[in-house]
Amino acid sequence: AAILCLTGLMNLTAESAQDYVSKPAGFIRLEIASNASVLVSTPFTPPNGQLGVVFSNQLTGADNEESADRILKWSSAAQQYVVSYKKDMDWFQGGNTNYSTQTVAVGEGFWIENRHAPQSVYLAGQVVLSGTQTWSFAQGLSVFGYPYSSLIDINESALALDGAFGSSNAW
Repeated sequence: AAILCLTGLMNLTAESAQDYVSKPAGFIRLEIASNASVLVSTPFTPPNGQLGVVFSNQLTGADNEESADRILKWSSAAQQYVVSYKKDMDWFQGGNTNYSTQTVAVGEGFWIENRHAPQSVYLAGQVVLSGTQTWSFAQGLSVFGYPYSSLIDINESALALDGAFGSSNAW
């Protein structure tokens, strides 16, 4: 067996050196049981928040909403869920002719409703690098997630200091 060893010389000066920096990316895998719903949020900034891009060929479509996998995202302004369902490779809301305008962004909470066999769902995007995040909450219920890919204890967050409080029910 032969071992090939290549060596080379490079003349690098401060003027010719370039600082190549990339934004780190990450992903999470969610295991969703058959006929189950899971409340999630993505700690990554997706390249494009449209449902067709975020979920691509994941989840299972059907000809009608009653049989299709769905994404439910709470609208704080309207105090109700916006529901999108998958039909073929497209996402619809409010009927078979209305394409969904719903998007998913870092830190937004949403439900994935799996109406089929168990599925693995992957959420991916750029890691959030900013040191702080600012959120505005409407009066009433809000659904959100921690917008970072590192763990933090809820008691170490500043939510209570910023006026957040709990309730014995969701309404």
